[in-house]
Amino acid sequence: MAAVLLLGVTGCGIPAIDASKVKHLEVVSFEGAYFCPTGETKLAVQAKMDDGSVRSTLTSERSAQFDAAELVWAVSPSMGQVRSDKLEVAFVPNDDVTPALEKNVTLDVAMQKNMAAKGTIELAPNFACHQGAMFSAPAGATGSYGDQDVSFFSVLAAFSSRGSTGHHGGHGQHGNDATAVNAYVKLVQTPKRGTLAAVRVVRPSDNHTVTYFVDPTSGKITIINRGGKGGRGGSGEDGRSGESGGTCRRGGDGGNGGDGGDGGDGGAGGAVTVHIDASRPELANLVRVDNRGGDGGDGGYAGSGGSGGYGGSDSKRKCYPDSGRSGQSGQSGRDGRNGQAGPAPEFLTMAPEEITF
Repeated sequence: MAAVLLLGVTGCGIPAIDASKVKHLEVVSFEGAYFCPTGETKLAVQAKMDDGSVRSTLTSERSAQFDAAELVWAVSPSMGQVRSDKLEVAFVPNDDVTPALEKNVTLDVAMQKNMAAKGTIELAPNFACHQGAMFSAPAGATGSYGDQDVSFFSVLAAFSSRGSTGHHGGHGQHGNDATAVNAYVKLVQTPKRGTLAAVRVVRPSDNHTVTYFVDPTSGKITIINRGGKGGRGGSGEDGRSGESGGTCRRGGDGGNGGDGGDGGDGGAGGAVTVHIDASRPELANLVRVDNRGGDGGDGGYAGSGGSGGYGGSDSKRKCYPDSGRSGQSGQSGRDGRNGQAGPAPEFLTMAPEEITF
């Protein structure tokens, strides 16, 4: 099914659907009858109405849309979940896809308010897709919004008609450094899927272990062990508006906006060592490594200056004082620096009997 642009959706609510008038559901996969064992497989659901019309979770015609949050899903065997919200529907497998070595996955769907309206789709694993083994470090925390500004000028503003200065955003935290991972690769025989390359990836620091299965003739897998992204800088607070002037008095100036916090630096990439069955050295061609440093965090947004207060004009006294000046916007925070890349990956051979699963 070709992708359809979601025109005119932004800012518009999704039309309500009368679930009692849905006859049945049809599920369509953007990957045909297959799913990649890592990542998401995008889906679309069409509701066939009893008047012959069709509502869909993915269509450019707003009147024909319906909210995917109205759906309830069951996955068999239990090896993942369906993310279903607004116009977005996708099947997301678990790390452990070993049940798919024996049977296909079936996704059953029904309307929450009309369980008789059902649909189903069966998907087979595509071990020839380019898979990703995600072992990257966590990102740094975002800086706080508008940290307290205790400058002399902010204190002075509290005792005047001038609006107070916005508080500055906090700095984003440094992204976490990735720790080393080891991978072990050998061929295995499966009853239903034939010969596959099993790739077991282990992170010794917390013993996190995942086994992936790759088509040895055309599949690929990238072990991703990047440093964590730096945290985004916190946004500066907007300056307060100046107070209106008293009778025949000029309005107070608006306060300056607070500065955005600096983005945190990215964390360092981690080491990756890949152990290959010595009897099948060509299996090294299936594995790629991405252990770059984490991206630097984005600088925080600057706070806007506050509006000047209105002058206290009085027509009887014929006084028309000026409004106060608007405050200046703060400075945007600086972007963090990218983290240091991890060491070059190592590819080593091992005796087949030493690689166990």
